[in-house]
Formats: sequence, structure tokens, C-alpha cells
Amino acid sequence: MSDKSPRRFPDNSLVLYRSSLARVVGSADKITIELADKKTVLVRDKDITLLHPGPVVTLAELTEERGEIEEACGLLAGQTVGLAELAELIYGHFTPSSAWAVCKLLQDGLFLCGVPEAIMVRTHAEYEKEARNRTVKAAEKGAIKAFVERVRQGKIVEDDK
Repeated sequence: MSDKSPRRFPDNSLVLYRSSLARVVGSADKITIELADKKTVLVRDKDITLLHPGPVVTLAELTEERGEIEEACGLLAGQTVGLAELAELIYGHFTPSSAWAVCKLLQDGLFLCGVPEAIMVRTHAEYEKEARNRTVKAAEKGAIKAFVERVRQGKIVEDDK
């Protein structure tokens, strides 16, 4: 017999489900969550990650946050921190909106990597490398798009050969 009891998610808490934001509507054997498109889904507790205990009445109430991202990441470079601690440092408070803002930074991967429970703040060197890689990829994508457009127009240049 297992001593492990299932995690509990408070009603109206903010959770992450398949990389998307959701709100807990209720829980029994399974947890009912509401997605951004207002659809409800029954999920297992292991399928969601708690971002903030809430209360969140609707996902539409979440606001865009502005904070000191580079400064906070500079202070914590190379360290692993929790979502609440990082939200406090970047935005000055831990609210559903600031929790979601940190989660979006984590999903973007430029400054942060890991999972909401253990967020690794990239070092300056790691950040620079990732930024360079993104710049190179964007330039390659732009060059390919320009080449395809020149082919369509029949205006191939010497470098295209």
C-alpha cells in the first residue's frame, strides 16, 4: 500500500497543463480545469503543475507584467530557484500574473531553463550563446525566405547559385 497521497490543487488556482495556462475549477478523483478557450477538461493531478494558489476567477484577469528581468537574472545567474522567489525578485510580487510571466520566460528559454518547480537561471555566457544562436537561425530563415522569393520572381542573383 502506497503512502503517497495525491497532490491537491485549490479551486481557482493557476496551473500549467501541456504548456498552456489553465484554472482549476474543482477536484474529486480527477481535477476539472478550465483552459483559455473556456473549455473544461478532466485531468489527473500529475498532468498539471501548480503555478499560483490563486484565487483566479478567470484567465482573462491576468495582466501583462513588467519587471527587472535582466537584473534579477544577473543576480541569480547559475542558480536554481523556485517560481515564487523568481517572480518576487523580477516583478516585486508573487501574483497569478507574475507567476504566468515567469512561466512564459521559462518557456521562451532565453534567460531561464528547467521546470516551474526548479528554474535554472542561465549564466551570462549561456544567455549570450542562446541569443547568438537565435540571431543566426533568424538570419538563416530570412535568407531562405528571400531566396524563395527571388526564385518565384525569376530574379536569381550570383550568390544563389
